[in-house]
Amino acid sequence: MLREAATGRFPPADGLVEVLPPPPGPVDAVVALTAHHLIAADVDPDWVRAALKGDDVGAPMRADFLARFGEQLGASTGMLDVVLAAFGHAEPSGLLTGGDGGEAVHPRLARARRYRRDVRCFQDRHGGLLTIGHGLAGRVEVSIEVDEEARGRGHGLALARAALGLVSPGEAVFAQVSPGNVTSLRCFLAAGYRPVGAEVLFLRTARRRLENWPDAVALAGPRVQLEPLAVHHAEEMAALLHDPDLYRFIGGRPATTEELRDRYRRQVAGRSPDGRQRWCNWVVRHRHDGRAVGTVQATIDDETDRLTAEVAWIITSDHQRNGYAREAAQVMIAWLLDCGADGIIAHIHPQHEASMAVARTVGLSATTTAVDGEVRWER
Repeated sequence: MLREAATGRFPPADGLVEVLPPPPGPVDAVVALTAHHLIAADVDPDWVRAALKGDDVGAPMRADFLARFGEQLGASTGMLDVVLAAFGHAEPSGLLTGGDGGEAVHPRLARARRYRRDVRCFQDRHGGLLTIGHGLAGRVEVSIEVDEEARGRGHGLALARAALGLVSPGEAVFAQVSPGNVTSLRCFLAAGYRPVGAEVLFLRTARRRLENWPDAVALAGPRVQLEPLAVHHAEEMAALLHDPDLYRFIGGRPATTEELRDRYRRQVAGRSPDGRQRWCNWVVRHRHDGRAVGTVQATIDDETDRLTAEVAWIITSDHQRNGYAREAAQVMIAWLLDCGADGIIAHIHPQHEASMAVARTVGLSATTTAVDGEVRWER
């Protein structure tokens, strides 16, 4: 039905809601076409009818229904996206390199591999990233990412067009774009993709049990890369974290190399001795020259059957005020949410203006709760 819609052959605009079996692949979905909705999941049709009681033709896309639907599935509710489609052609682009299935390092690729199968990743000479794989109901899905400093020059448009040369001529290629991401939406429209509908995806594996939480993996953003912590990092980091001013708000004092080595040895175990927490720690490096600029960490806890990740970041004195904390936190939080974290929290001293600014940037909001003089922030 999705492929039919891509060609312009839509189901009748009859206001019906079709409940379909769960599709192959890792996601369930609520799909909105013109006055016709598809709900593809292992859910009781009677429950759907009762939850949608009323005459609102757009009810399946209401926030309250989607939240209840996610609870019913035991999965986190995904983003509301516009779905666009275009068709492949026989003109492979010389713009792209790559295509292998190497280890994920970019959050865009890491996310694609959770939502899709047979994912291939390509890059252009400007650092742009394109992923393509089989997503909802086996359809071909594409996503693109352009480095912030390279935006506004047509590189995203070129990537969106290049994706159409990676499939067989006439094969439908789908893109999902947040309605508020106007830049990306205009990019795909200019590349010839046409709106098909809207959808919300529900990742079946999003509801992880704490004992199955994955180990930290290598991640990267436009300017920083996150390297999973190892004991051998102690000597390097002891020299970088020696400034007493770093501990003005977080407490403590600079650790010696041996003290850091002991601390890192405990942290790389990945879990607390009683098994009630999972630990993920990274060294933050500059992508250009590999210099260490700080660390980020997450402690994952099961708060009443709700997986919560408490995050923290520290950037060395010589590398502050460059946005590294913001970018590293964004990369880490994107990975935590894709792994199934239901919430993100941080505890920040009320006078630590720089750290509070980072928290706001990554979507955290201050609460009225304070612990040991630090304010709890949440998203």
